[in-house]
Amino acid sequence: MKTKSKSGDNNYVIIMAGGRGERFWPVSREKTPKQLLTLIGERSFLQQAVDRVLPIVPAKNIFIITNEVQAPEVRKQLPKVPKQNVIAEPMGRDTCAAVTLGAALVGARSTTGVMALLPADHIIPDAKKFQQVLSDCFDLASRGQVIATIGIKPTEPATGYGYIHVG
Repeated sequence: MKTKSKSGDNNYVIIMAGGRGERFWPVSREKTPKQLLTLIGERSFLQQAVDRVLPIVPAKNIFIITNEVQAPEVRKQLPKVPKQNVIAEPMGRDTCAAVTLGAALVGARSTTGVMALLPADHIIPDAKKFQQVLSDCFDLASRGQVIATIGIKPTEPATGYGYIHVG
């Protein structure tokens, strides 16, 4: 597996960490949505997401897209991520806006940067395997204009998540 190196300095991770805190109500609230809660393990979902990518991407290349209400707690939970890398949208605009904003942030730093867009609230029990897959995706995408998608095999239909058709 690749580790942080000069080549990794051109890799960026955008973590989407917004939302309204409705999915895990009554535990979650607007100021403390699911990704800011510690439900599994000793760190929040957001902290775990950052922990998973730090071995392959420097903290200076991690951006957190959140909202104004949650930004103070995000900054508090992530002291290794530069404060200016926590981007607080004035209002949520869904995934497309977060992807576009992330691409603009990366493009402003590097015209050849390779970015990964990740949610803040996934449970990934095998961090090492995920890091290897993400590292492989960075390597593939750095070779040219490539989009690599990491997915899991579905166990049931769920139209809210979409589908990846391979082939």
